[in-house]
Amino acid sequence: MSGAKNLTIAQLKKLRLNTPSFSQNVYPHYEALRDAGGVLWSESHKSWLISSYDCVKALLLSPNASVEKMSPFVNQATGDVQETMIVMHKVMEHWLPFIDPPEHTRLRLILQRSFAPRALQQHEPMIRATVRKVINGFGDRREIEFLDEFAFQFPALVITDFFGMPSDEVKRIREWSAGIAEFVLGSGKEGRYENSAGMMREMKAFFGDLVATRSSELAAGAQRSEKLLDQLLLTMDSDSGLNSDEIVSTLILILFAAPETTASMLVNSMLALLSNRPQLQQLSDDRNLIGPAMEELIRYDGPVPAVVRVAKEDMEIGGQHIHAGQRIFLLLKSANRDPAQFPNPEVLDFGRGRSGHIGFGMGIHLCLGAPLARMESRIAFEELLAHYEDFELPDQEIVWRHELLAHSPHALRVGLVPRVG
Repeated sequence: MSGAKNLTIAQLKKLRLNTPSFSQNVYPHYEALRDAGGVLWSESHKSWLISSYDCVKALLLSPNASVEKMSPFVNQATGDVQETMIVMHKVMEHWLPFIDPPEHTRLRLILQRSFAPRALQQHEPMIRATVRKVINGFGDRREIEFLDEFAFQFPALVITDFFGMPSDEVKRIREWSAGIAEFVLGSGKEGRYENSAGMMREMKAFFGDLVATRSSELAAGAQRSEKLLDQLLLTMDSDSGLNSDEIVSTLILILFAAPETTASMLVNSMLALLSNRPQLQQLSDDRNLIGPAMEELIRYDGPVPAVVRVAKEDMEIGGQHIHAGQRIFLLLKSANRDPAQFPNPEVLDFGRGRSGHIGFGMGIHLCLGAPLARMESRIAFEELLAHYEDFELPDQEIVWRHELLAHSPHALRVGLVPRVG
């Protein structure tokens, strides 16, 4: 048992969320933060840490909690770091998660047409075929590295199909995602700004060429497809549509965020099931339960540990006064384990259903890709449990990522027990 729950207020204020010691024991730390009142100023991060369900939910829904945090961050930087961050900002200033209304409203109305559950239904056969192709590629093997060989490989292949990209680009997608994540997700790694900026330049050049080439093809009379790129290019014909810079930025965001989110969701869910054998057996016996079960797995250990907001104006929350301009970390994983909202929150209970979890956020900034992540994860486990009778957790040290905004194992070896007959 970790001693995190016994930390004093002074120690909690000095706590750093992007260290190995924190990431290996996040839930005892979250409990300590909730016990300290749920709203605490972090001296280490110069930010507010919001850990209780009610306060996190209130701020997710508050128009006074802005997502436009990049500009102040860039303006406060100096020298070479600032120059490097400007490269990132020129792309990320068009990213939906970093834009407030009214610009946010315009972009979301355009993008949600492709990511609404009804629109995604047409892709289910492709997604299922992709999962089966990955699983069949394991052949007679009895153990895999689940994160790289399945949890990332599968959604990355799906997104290449969405974009109309060659499937052999998956390796490059993995490199790009890892590089950008060092900055966007707050790794604290030395050299993260330069590495992330380098990856961003590569992606911007790649998608810039892709947009220009496809635009020329369509102008020359090529038949428009249902691929995401063609659908985004179609919006350029309307007054409120996307321009070429916004399309490039959007493609970069989706290519980075979609495989990253689903991979984290899959690997966290697999580890949760391997650590809760009765629930794994329950799904193996009745695969119709997988859809509802995924909601509880998101609550139990979802893909997104936190989101960041900035106070537009002074506000009161949880008995604390937050000043305009101060940064706020909304700890989603802590909120989803708050016993004031979820009885016995440490128990993986498929009877809860959705139960009000906020694993993908809430309000106008609810994760755009949540329906895709849900669909991919449901289909992935349906196919895994159709192919394999059981899974095993080989003896290994589980090392967790320690970015501010990501929390999942760096790797997870999983044993495979095929179904007979």
